[in-house]
Amino acid sequence: VFIGSGLFDLATTLCAAEVNVRRARLPRERVMLRHYPAGHMMYVNGESSARLAQDLRAFVAECAAPRWLRGLEVPMLTKTKLW
Repeated sequence: VFIGSGLFDLATTLCAAEVNVRRARLPRERVMLRHYPAGHMMYVNGESSARLAQDLRAFVAECAAPRWLRGLEVPMLTKTKLW
């Protein structure tokens, strides 16, 4: 599960995602929580958008790899542009 949150988000309760992940008792190694210095639409802010794209690439690369490959860098997946 990937969860990205803006630090200055006025539309979503602060730390609601973290609380819900803990309540759901999801294994920590299966959840990626990231915070960005932006509001609700963190992909609009240039710096946050770049960090979000980088984090999403890393998340997809990690999830797409077979279990025995996890943790190894896969250049083809990590350097691909999303947009």
